[in-house]
Amino acid sequence: MVFWYTDLYMDEEVKKNPKRCKRRILSKKLYKKSYYIITLPSNNDNLFDIIATREIIFKRYENIDMYVLGIAGNRESAIEILQKIILENCIEENDIKKPIHLFEKEKFKK
Repeated sequence: MVFWYTDLYMDEEVKKNPKRCKRRILSKKLYKKSYYIITLPSNNDNLFDIIATREIIFKRYENIDMYVLGIAGNRESAIEILQKIILENCIEENDIKKPIHLFEKEKFKK
C-alpha cells in the first residue's frame, strides 16, 4: 500500500502535474516514464529509501507499506529533494536525527 505525505516534496517536472504522476505510480503503468520516490526507510540502517518506480511492480513491494515523502522525475532530482528534506528536518546542531520519528504516520494519506 502506498501512503502519500500531505506536504509531498516534488521536483519541477512533477509539480506540473502531480495527480498524473501519482496515478501512473499507483497503476504501475510506467513503461514510458519512470519516476523516483523517496520513502521512509525500509530498515533501521537507512535514513530514507530512493526507489525507481519501475521496481515497484515486483512482488516484494506488494505487501509492503510505502510512506512516500517525495517524487522526482530523475535520480539527480530525487537526491536534491532528499538533501532538502534532510536539511529542513533531520539536521539539528550537527546531529542527524532518524526520520522515522520526525514524520508521523498520521501525516500520510492513501
